[in-house]
Amino acid sequence: MKFDRQMNLVWSHAFVGTGTTRLLGLSMAGNDVHVMRSVGGTLSAAGSTLTAQSTDNWLVGKLTADTGGPQWIRPGASAGRGYGQFVVADGLGVFIGGTTLGSPILGVV
Repeated sequence: MKFDRQMNLVWSHAFVGTGTTRLLGLSMAGNDVHVMRSVGGTLSAAGSTLTAQSTDNWLVGKLTADTGGPQWIRPGASAGRGYGQFVVADGLGVFIGGTTLGSPILGVV
């Protein structure tokens, strides 16, 4: 959600899925908002649909700060259990961190 200086709601965006999703991290860079979420089941956003590879999956997504419109999402998972823990963005790129108990699975939808 984005609020203006008077705490009026400007926009709200939900990544909707068939399983449980939780916000794990949020970072701003310029006019972009980057989010990291946990994913269970199937989740659709930014014209893509992600299906969880295991019980513990996560995604990184990019929204515009002005409208909250999703620009892209990228999945992350592990052959075992995996947890996304943070996302940091700056002018050079988007940096993510987490823990995996198997080979990480990163990709483009």
